[in-house]
Amino acid sequence: GFEARLFASFTGERAELSPVDLAWLEYEIKRTAKKTIAKDRARAEEMRLSQLKLESTQRLMQFKEFLQKRCGGYIHAWRQVFSPDSHSACMMVSRQQFMKVCVQLGFCRNVGLIWKELDRNCRGHISLVDLDFKSAEMLAKFQT
Repeated sequence: GFEARLFASFTGERAELSPVDLAWLEYEIKRTAKKTIAKDRARAEEMRLSQLKLESTQRLMQFKEFLQKRCGGYIHAWRQVFSPDSHSACMMVSRQQFMKVCVQLGFCRNVGLIWKELDRNCRGHISLVDLDFKSAEMLAKFQT
């Protein structure tokens, strides 16, 4: 509709443009500005989430190194520290238990981020599989 009027004014078929003829242009400028703002916000949020993911991965690696040094391995840490009373094969640990053990071990750096990294499915509990799959696999082979 309005594009035809604009084209007609440029080709000389119409001598002048009125503000009514360009009403659509103001709408397009506002729409484009809103789209740009939305894209910028989405890009910033994506960057924030990416940085958070990187930080949580780094914290988990630090925590695993800490467990290796402090407990001598993941299986020992799991069986002796995280789940000492569990005699079942699943050996689940709740968020509250996990936080308590981390404090007892003296590891208090961003434990919430580590929990989120371990409990990716938001189940509310983790197992040795979540901490270290290879160790869980070794333990399973040993138990069978």
